[in-house]
Parts: sequence; structure tokens; C-alpha cells
Amino acid sequence: MMEMCKSIENVADRICLQQAVALIRHYEARMEALESSMSTMNQETTTVGGRIIATVLPFTDPGTERQPEKGRGGKAEIADCLQESGIFEEEEHTVELVTQSTQTYFTETPPGDLSQEIRKRLETLEGRLRVYESSGDAQTKQLAARIEKETRLAAEVGRLKDRIARLEQENRHLEEERCELEEAENDTRLRCQK
Repeated sequence: MMEMCKSIENVADRICLQQAVALIRHYEARMEALESSMSTMNQETTTVGGRIIATVLPFTDPGTERQPEKGRGGKAEIADCLQESGIFEEEEHTVELVTQSTQTYFTETPPGDLSQEIRKRLETLEGRLRVYESSGDAQTKQLAARIEKETRLAAEVGRLKDRIARLEQENRHLEEERCELEEAENDTRLRCQK
């Protein structure tokens, strides 16, 4: 390749080829370093023979936070899920890292409130679907009824907002009067004490 670099007259092509040669040399050096480190690792693993290292821990799902459950006597109960990990050597040059998780009990079913909420949502969506699937006249009537209901609810919301604003204003006014009365009471007490 170096001979090709010398024979190329175009400067840009020559520079590109020189960079490629430098990258190949760098790659070869890295491969030699990797091979030497692999051979030292293989020598280290062959000296240790026939061992099994294993750890069993309570399984924790990274997406959920679980507090340890307290059983009788205040001791934490045994977790229903276990996680096992370890290094198992089968042959002289083979080292295998194994991690395995086991769930011993089925997960709990969702609470009843959630199923009721899902049923309500399903009924609402089925009602909307019936409106869209119905014939033209029935669909128009149902849409008109829905629009009328939404208009009525929007008007009710507007009235309630006005009432809230009026009550808040009245509350501020009463609060000011209360403060003035407290001031007058304090002034009267002060005069009586003199």
C-alpha cells in the first residue's frame, strides 16, 4: 500500500490512502493488544478449576419500589421472587456468567375499583361508537342531543364560574369588614384601659 501511495500523483488520494494505512496499523496494534489480554485471561481461568459461585437475592423490579413486608414478630417476610446470579465453569477455557430470575407467586389482580373504572370507560367508548355507526338520521339526532347536552353543561359551568367569582368578591369584602371591626374593637379596648 505504501508503494501505491508513492505512485499516486493526486495529493488528495495520496492523503486518503495514507490515512487508511495508518488506521489499518492502529487496528492491527489494537488486535494484538486484545489477543495478548485474552491469552492472559485464559491462563488465569485455567488455573482455577471446577468452581461455582452463586448468589441468591430477593428479586426487585427496577420499575417499582417495594418496601419490605413485615410479618409476625416484626421480621421481614421471605420475598416471593428470587434472583440468582453466578459464574459457572464448565470447561477449562470456558467461563459463563448466568443471571436468572424466578417469580414464585403470581402477581396480584388489579383492585376492583380499577375494573369498575375500566368498565365505565368501555361503556362510554361503546356509546360513542354506537353514535358513529348508527344511520344518518339516528346519528344526527344523537349528535344533536350530545351537542345540546354539552351546550347545557357549558352554560352551567359558566354560571358556576360567575357564582364563584361573586362569592370570592363577597368573601374579600367580608374579610375587610372583619379586619375593620377587629381594629375598632382593639381601639375601644385601648381607650377603656386608659
